[in-house]
Amino acid sequence: MVIALAKEHRRRIKRRLQQRPDRLTELKAILLDFEQFCYRMLKIKDKSGAMVRLILNDAQRRYAAKVFEDLEAGKPVRIIILKARQMGF
Repeated sequence: MVIALAKEHRRRIKRRLQQRPDRLTELKAILLDFEQFCYRMLKIKDKSGAMVRLILNDAQRRYAAKVFEDLEAGKPVRIIILKARQMGF
């Protein structure tokens, strides 16, 4: 399965590799683990407005697992989430 990264993340990875080429294996591991990717590469605003690393909660982990399961099975991903803001959606 191939997942394309946003232009910003490709630039960020390229910049990190130029600074430290020995980190290539570490970056590959991060890209293969979605939860690690979220924690290491993504930031969100919390309720107080501070920028924090994205740490997936249990509902988000189950959602991501279902999405990847459908993608690997070749199925279209069609999931509807209604009013789930408290769960992080």
